[in-house]
Amino acid sequence: MESTVPSQLSLGCPETKLCELYCVSRDVLFSGNPFTEKFLKSLVSILNQSSNTLNVEELLRIADSPDYQIFVLLPPLQRCTTKIPLEVLCAIIVHIEFNLPSDIVKCGSNLIQPMPSCFNKWNVKTDVSRLRGLHIINLATHPQYKKMGYGLRAVQLLKELYEGKVISLGENVKLSTNNQQTVENQDGGSKFESPLLLQLSDLKLDNIDFMCVFFNLSSDVFSFWKKAEFVPLYMAANKDSDVVPIAMFKPINEESSSFVEKNIMSFINHYFAILKSHYKKFPASFALSIFNSCPRIINTKDISKEELDLYLKPYHMKSLEKYCLRLQELNTVIHIIPTIAKLYFKNVLKNVHLPVAQEAILLSYGLQNKSLDAISKDLELQNIQVVGLLNRTLKKVSSYISGIIEKSVESTLISTDVEMKPLKMDLDEELEEAAIQVQKQQEKLLALDVSQYAIKGSEDEWQKALFTGRKTLVSIKSIKNKVENENAAKTENKFRKHKKQFKKKKH
Repeated sequence: MESTVPSQLSLGCPETKLCELYCVSRDVLFSGNPFTEKFLKSLVSILNQSSNTLNVEELLRIADSPDYQIFVLLPPLQRCTTKIPLEVLCAIIVHIEFNLPSDIVKCGSNLIQPMPSCFNKWNVKTDVSRLRGLHIINLATHPQYKKMGYGLRAVQLLKELYEGKVISLGENVKLSTNNQQTVENQDGGSKFESPLLLQLSDLKLDNIDFMCVFFNLSSDVFSFWKKAEFVPLYMAANKDSDVVPIAMFKPINEESSSFVEKNIMSFINHYFAILKSHYKKFPASFALSIFNSCPRIINTKDISKEELDLYLKPYHMKSLEKYCLRLQELNTVIHIIPTIAKLYFKNVLKNVHLPVAQEAILLSYGLQNKSLDAISKDLELQNIQVVGLLNRTLKKVSSYISGIIEKSVESTLISTDVEMKPLKMDLDEELEEAAIQVQKQQEKLLALDVSQYAIKGSEDEWQKALFTGRKTLVSIKSIKNKVENENAAKTENKFRKHKKQFKKKKH
């Protein structure tokens, strides 16, 4: 347990793609063979370089329990070699988990009863799901080969192994334990031949649904598992401690993929809920990196106006538009930014895409509730630059939301569809027909007798009437008056005749 890593290695820097992963036979490793003891010391020395160091009890549990497996990443070996190198690039210890605590995947924070096996450090409830997973307990890389891609190579080969992508080509390397291939049984009986390292294609493995890893959150370790395409599904909210336990998962089959998709929204809601309290100390870039490690929710349709009204009221939109036009200060819309941040990061605003710097500012302002000075320090920008980028962000979001509102109002208006039909006649024919109609009207007017409307009077009478020098009415004899007088005289004569005839009859 006190072995140290050698300071110098004779491997050089082998190409990452050529390195291969091997499974260590635990029966041979803990058999007491002099060569395997050297290999075990080399293995333990590398594992103790990680943050999760081994103790005696854990090492004994690994040796005894059949649910544990040990994998090592070695440089490319020659075919039919009879010597195994003691210099290990990377070592992985895994455990098959038959019962997955549901509180982990559902982001529960009620930590009450301890869980047996590898989950005893997490103190979660015993309510479990039916998924079966591979728990990566420890992954350690040789100190001289850190951040060179060997750890990612080991995780990739391990994932391909349990996905069934490792196929034997009949060219396996024959490995031995330095010409001592016989190992005694644990009961001291007969001896049997067994290699120390096993090819992945020769393993008989149990089917698993996912791979998982648990660790205390730090930027370097999280970045590694994010590159390995692991997804966070649980983060503990320890307000009084700087240690933040986190669980990350890698689905293997379709069932586990759908399981992760169903529970990822629960993690995002949990993450957003405590981001401004427990995780406020996270730098803006790191907090955004945690969110970006989650698969984005795909929306097939835009948010409707009715849904927007649940988040933003009309007076909110007016304040936002005035701020975008620089007619108001930032403090007038500071209470709207958390709502906009949640809408954006939950992918509700489908067609709004922001650069990374603007996303970090929106997350810090809206979800972490950080001050302007703190954001400027995190992003190494000046205050005026942060305010300018925030203004661009709000302007883009405001324009998108206004477009949704305009479309909704436009759909309520009565649409007048105009049907364009061709004319029955062309312009020349239409003009000719109009000319004929005008000519007919002119002939009718010429045929009328308008003499009764003529104004009668001599020039002397007109001169006298117009130049009297007094403002008075002008009276001129007209034919119309003459006709009316004649008609009145005729009616009077008829009345007289009728009257005489009536008198005669009376007599």
